[in-house]
Amino acid sequence: MPSVPLRRRLFLLAAGALVPLALVSGIGLYLLTTQQRVQVERVSLEFTRAVATAVDAELRSSISVLEAFATTLTLEGKERATSHEQARRVVGTQPTWAGMSLTDSAGTRVADTRYPPGANLPPIAERESLDQVMRTGAPAIGSLARSARGPLLFAVRVPVRRGAALQYVLSASVRPEEIRDVITRQQVPPDWVVSIFDQRGQRVARSRAHEESLGGPASPSLQALLARDVTEGGGPTYTLEGERIYTPYVRLAPSGWTAALGLPAAVVEGAVYRSLALYGGGLLLSVRLGTL
Repeated sequence: MPSVPLRRRLFLLAAGALVPLALVSGIGLYLLTTQQRVQVERVSLEFTRAVATAVDAELRSSISVLEAFATTLTLEGKERATSHEQARRVVGTQPTWAGMSLTDSAGTRVADTRYPPGANLPPIAERESLDQVMRTGAPAIGSLARSARGPLLFAVRVPVRRGAALQYVLSASVRPEEIRDVITRQQVPPDWVVSIFDQRGQRVARSRAHEESLGGPASPSLQALLARDVTEGGGPTYTLEGERIYTPYVRLAPSGWTAALGLPAAVVEGAVYRSLALYGGGLLLSVRLGTL
């Protein structure tokens, strides 16, 4: 048998011990980084669900105020003027409401707190949600529309029934600042961005540059992500400012609105990179020492 140098034998012995260890450690490192990425994505989706729940609760609160007032509404005779004054008082208790209006079953607006009784009223700015209430008999949330007086508002509408018949639709015109305040209360980090979109894809509120982006569409990458026919999901997108982010989103039912969270890519990838640096660096150091 030819003789084998001792140095080669020691090298083969070290390699035989380290190579399988390196392979198994590499597989474990890959699984660990994948798990950490999934964990960050899951936590961000849960936070987005919390934001969506807070927005939905705010919308339902407006619906409850309207429904409570609808039960006391007097629509006949001279008492209609009294109801108009009562409606103005209700609007005064809601800081983000621009006004309250009443539409009959024919789709004609018959009263509006922003105008005196008997005044000629401008046409309805957004009719989809009005038609939805008349068709379903259930409350509805409208999309952003520009009012006759200029600002962008969205409508919260409830049916007004007398007996079994739907006679009127009572609507509140709400400023988008109501939704922006909900986002502000979530206290998201300044490098995160939260956006709320209506059923048309118009931005109702944004945690960053709210006024500048109000009423605009999502970024093209986010539009492609939201085009998926699922209630929630996520994926990589870019902000309006061009930053690369990870975006989980949740659709609100039954309004059809969407809450989207923009998480900086560094937050998602930071844990992965730290694991690679720690475990991968340790593995490479072990291999080098064994080779030495």
